[in-house]
Amino acid sequence: MFYREVILVVLLISQVVSADTQVFSDGDEIFYVGGLTVEANAKAFDLYDKSVNKPDTLSITSLGGDIEVGMELGEWLVEKLLHVKVEDYCMSSCANYIFPAGVKKYIGNKALVAFHGGAHSESFVSNDESTLASFPEDKRASVKKAMDEALRIHREKTGKRETDFYKKNRRIKIYKHPWSIGRIQ
Repeated sequence: MFYREVILVVLLISQVVSADTQVFSDGDEIFYVGGLTVEANAKAFDLYDKSVNKPDTLSITSLGGDIEVGMELGEWLVEKLLHVKVEDYCMSSCANYIFPAGVKKYIGNKALVAFHGGAHSESFVSNDESTLASFPEDKRASVKKAMDEALRIHREKTGKRETDFYKKNRRIKIYKHPWSIGRIQ
């Protein structure tokens, strides 16, 4: 178990250091390797649109990224009726929005798909002590209030889109638990 955690930390660091996401096609697959970005999504969409023989699978290796970008790619997968293949890892927004959007889901024997709470998660809070500590003590209350309001607005906006995303993709059912969880049919 220790080695898997060390490898995961190395992967996290390497993906943060190398912000370049690679997107390319080979045969009937589009490969998406790296963090979820608007630019990488656009490249995947363009590869698909320009291909004569349409790919039927998105093979992805990603630690995730912005919720909105993940939902955009997930919505596209639903629209194009593509399958999803994970040979290495698919985490965070990748697992929450891209993996469940595939018509069929393929997971390699040693692959890792790691879900966590999405836009509706109450576990995301803005009281990060280290962030607040960087402000003068007399400003911390107002900074925390501003951070809480920004988080509320973001959660409201992305929460609505997330609800719509899961409603459109009828293969996914959402159950209200203290943690966000979906069941893939």
